Amino acid sequence: MPKRVLILFAGIALALAACNNSTTPSATPTPASPSPNPSITAATVYVTVQGRPQPRVPVQISTPASSPSPRPGTPFATVTTEPLPAKSPGYATFSKLKPGDTYCWVATIPYRSPTPYPSGTPSPSPSPSTSAAGAPSPTPSPIVATNCTNEWQYQVIPLGT
Repeated sequence: MPKRVLILFAGIALALAACNNSTTPSATPTPASPSPNPSITAATVYVTVQGRPQPRVPVQISTPASSPSPRPGTPFATVTTEPLPAKSPGYATFSKLKPGDTYCWVATIPYRSPTPYPSGTPSPSPSPSTSAAGAPSPTPSPIVATNCTNEWQYQVIPLGT
């Protein structure tokens, strides 16, 4: 009897495995990029550093130097991001673009020293302006942010950190 039970369980297991292994292909939806809209000819770029909008940063636009590996080519226009008191600081809008074309945006964000504490506010221990060797500390390099895409019609292009 135990042998019959084992054979019965093996038969049930094989039947279940055969039912779950169907060979009928199922349709899997694949995300498609939206087709270019001919009425949208402007792109908006948002420049940030650590999530904070960066005012008055020049942003250059170019077409890629190479299609297979898009990297910025020769810039043909520069737009400066909106200042802080503006309605949308850190944003720059480029117009008269061709729908479906790939564009590259480059922002060179200059180093800005941290905002000083207001007078009367205790500040943390002062940071030394010289290195351990006594030499002046170098000014940090600017941040160069690049983004090349052909899907600029349906999103804000992020640049920065």
